[in-house]
Order: sequence, then structure tokens, then C-alpha cells
Amino acid sequence: MHPFPVGTHPGIGTHIHISIDGDESTRDSFLAGIMTRLPALCAFSLPTEDSYERVNGEESEAGLYVAWGTQNRDVPIRKVTAGHWELRCCDGTANMYLVLAAYIASGLHGVETGITLWLKDCSGNPSQGGEEDRWHQLGIKDQLPRTLEESLDALKCCQWGKHDLQQAATRYSQIKTRESHDLGILARQERLRRMIRHF
Repeated sequence: MHPFPVGTHPGIGTHIHISIDGDESTRDSFLAGIMTRLPALCAFSLPTEDSYERVNGEESEAGLYVAWGTQNRDVPIRKVTAGHWELRCCDGTANMYLVLAAYIASGLHGVETGITLWLKDCSGNPSQGGEEDRWHQLGIKDQLPRTLEESLDALKCCQWGKHDLQQAATRYSQIKTRESHDLGILARQERLRRMIRHF
């Protein structure tokens, strides 16, 4: 389940499907809540340094930009049908209970506060050059975190409010920061060996 076990492998994702009932406005606000927090949510769904090898502009990976698209596998969130999305920026090293709790809480926050979905449906790969104007017209400008440290920094700025995930998010951030430090002092091959053994 390790996301990048060998240097020649394109990476392994563990994609999650999530769906809700409701009218178009509710569905859009749910998605907007997730998109608003997506960089922070990556701390849960991409929880190791190796996870971020999949955050790139290559086809059918986790994507590089905060974006969504109907049947588009080149962005982090693929719309399958109305109210049904595939979360592509996740891998098998994640704690799926925390991932689902955080994504659902973010979607519910979007519904409860009526967040407007500012990002438009993306039908291509935003990482492809020469189309900057097109991506900006779709509202696509922010990139996903490229390291665990960046996603943890985004998580620390995230307020969870009534959904009562603040304590869990704070503790999780502390654990992952320490884990990242401890693994960071190992030689790459030793770190990789240990992570593959665990996952």
C-alpha cells in the first residue's frame, strides 16, 4: 500500500468515493467546502513524504492544482455523477477514518455556511502549459501542497468549528511533525525499507 515503493513505479493511490443527496446548490456547497480546505485535507489523505510523489502534473495521478472535473482523472477531485465524487489525492498509508471524517466535515461546513463553488468544471489537465488563461477562467490557480510539511502548515490554519475535529487535527499534526522529523534523519533507503515494511 506504500505510494511509491520503487523509483520506476508511477505510484499507488487509494481513491475514495463519496456521495450525498440534495439539490444542486447543496451538492455544490458540499464540494466547495472540500475544495476550500483541500490543501489542509491532504495532511490526512497524503500522510507521508512519499505520498507527495503523486502530486504532480502527470496523467491519472493525484493532480497538481486545486481543481475538480467531470470524469477528469488529471485533477484531485473527479465528479462521477451529480453528488458523487472520487477523491484522488489519497493513498493507502492514510488513516481512512480520519480522512473521511475530515472530508465529510469540510463538505458539511460548506453546506452549512453556503459556500459558493467558485471553481468551474475542468475538462483538461491544468498542469499543461500554454493554457494559463483558460485555467484562470475556471478559477484554478492554487497548487496542492508538494510536501507533508506544507500540508501540515495548511492544517494548522484550518478551523473546524462545530464539527469537533480541532483536538484530533492538532494532535495529528503534532504526531506527524515528530514522525516526519524522525524519518527525515534516516538514509532514504532505510526510510523506504521501514515504510514499505509497515505499509
